[in-house]
Amino acid sequence: MSKPVDGRAGAGYNAPVKTWIVAIGLASLGLLCGGCWGAKTTPPAVAPTHTVAQGTGPSRTPPPAATSQPTVAPSPTRTPVATATHTAAPATPTHVPSPTPSPPPEVRVYEQTITIATYPFAAHLAAETDPVHGGTVQRLNRAAYEASRPSPAPQSYRALVVENAYLRLTFLPELGGRLYQCVYKPTGQPLFYNNRVLKPTYWGPLPRDENWWLAAGGVEWAFPVNEHGYEWGTPWDVAVHRRASGVDVVLSREAGALRAEVAVTLAAGEGRFTISPRLTNAGDRALPVQFWANAMLSPGGATVGPDLRLIFPAAQAIVHSTGDATLPGEGQIMPWPLAGGRDLSLYANWRNWLGIFAADPLPAFAGAYDGRADVGMARVLTGVGGVKLFGFGTEFPDFGTFADDGSAYVELWAGANRTFWPQDDVPLAPAESLGWSETWIPVAGLGGFTAATAEAVVRLERDGDGVAVAAYGPVARHAVLQVTAAGATLMSERVALGPGRPLVWRLPSAGGPLHLRLYADDGILLAEATHP
Repeated sequence: MSKPVDGRAGAGYNAPVKTWIVAIGLASLGLLCGGCWGAKTTPPAVAPTHTVAQGTGPSRTPPPAATSQPTVAPSPTRTPVATATHTAAPATPTHVPSPTPSPPPEVRVYEQTITIATYPFAAHLAAETDPVHGGTVQRLNRAAYEASRPSPAPQSYRALVVENAYLRLTFLPELGGRLYQCVYKPTGQPLFYNNRVLKPTYWGPLPRDENWWLAAGGVEWAFPVNEHGYEWGTPWDVAVHRRASGVDVVLSREAGALRAEVAVTLAAGEGRFTISPRLTNAGDRALPVQFWANAMLSPGGATVGPDLRLIFPAAQAIVHSTGDATLPGEGQIMPWPLAGGRDLSLYANWRNWLGIFAADPLPAFAGAYDGRADVGMARVLTGVGGVKLFGFGTEFPDFGTFADDGSAYVELWAGANRTFWPQDDVPLAPAESLGWSETWIPVAGLGGFTAATAEAVVRLERDGDGVAVAAYGPVARHAVLQVTAAGATLMSERVALGPGRPLVWRLPSAGGPLHLRLYADDGILLAEATHP
């Protein structure tokens, strides 16, 4: 059997897996979500929190006093995609008046229907029992499905929408409980990929002709086995818990002895949201598990383009699989981002599919930023066991496997396991749980970013004959931004951070290593970045 894309199909992927795929909860099967949002009152088992991922904890070194500097010119306005309306904000003056405090608008929650063209694969699914984890699962009879000459037809799915003044999150409980879309409201730009069709691929942990993973888009919850798991297409329960500060959406799914719960929190008046996944073994014996959250990204549009920059701060990567013969093969270590004579942080330099795991030490954040659309997403990670990146590249031979319009995306994974390989399965004991937390921050108008914490996203890069500097804070606050070169201060500004308020500067060129520090007024270091 030929090498599968990203190691996803059949005997080409390590040892065969003996577990099957869980029955899908699509309308064509006559199934609805097991729980109605708002019907449950039990608070989430995991209370999501905003955590600053600094490794050694936040610093309380007092910030240097702000100093007067020559007027800093703003970065040029970037041209957004057709659906965008934003322009980059001008630089903030040195002396910033205190804003008049006002109560943040509440978080809205409502239902709607989304129609997606869906191929008629449901009639060709056969149910079986997972002998390892328990539960009902299904596999596709691909020969019968393809013999039927399938074509897509419109199908409606229930959607739950949660939004504040800056972000709009859409969930599809019937389709794996996925976080289907995040829209950055100040510019109207989407961050996640959404496929125009639901088309069964041959990718997944089963033999090639039995897989039917749907590249629907958004963020999917992958368990209990490697790759995309079995639960990306099943109906999940969903409950909404209102708090004074915002809303928790709690998605849950029981699969045999395992119970998965994902709490997504959106606070009023903030330009960020948190995701807290947890997997619990309710059985009476230890079970080998994999547990991941896979985000399919196409910032600013319906597909990825050559201006997409991949923020994956790892010095080395472990190759999962690749179709690029100029790169190291499966299981080998390769440098990142410079490999094969190319800078692979720029998607335009990808030739064929590539899947990589970050080598130790794991990055505290990752993300993607599209230069043409001038929008991206930072994903700040706490307590994860592994981080993975996957993309197709320009020479991938068959985009029609998963889409009908030639669109593509990149996958950014984070999870409890080190890799997908069986030796990195986690033995989950009875009554034991595992999980992690993430903070997601959409950003626009920065021209890119080089570092992120749960409190701020910053950019520090040499750009032509100058230095590009940018900062964004998802919560309204004052801060001091300092930039030094070889120890000499280039800039020290008191700035007003806040959702929908990108701050950008262009400084004159300076020699020596660059260092950016962003301090809160109480002395806590919110974020920092360095550049050679």
